Amino acid sequence: MSLSGKRHRHGAGSSAIQQRLAENWDDWVARAAPLGVGPVLLVDTTREVDHAALASQVQGLTDS
Repeated sequence: MSLSGKRHRHGAGSSAIQQRLAENWDDWVARAAPLGVGPVLLVDTTREVDHAALASQVQGLTDS
């Protein structure tokens, strides 16, 4: 199969993925929860994130 054929197939699948995202996103957001496999840091991304402070918080979690 040619490379262009592979790209075409990928594009078709990508369209289906985009449609699934659009159809299910609100439900996924409503049911989202931490996986429970480690610590959770909540980051407010509605405003600028202080990356240095966030990195410090992450480092504090990994040092213990």
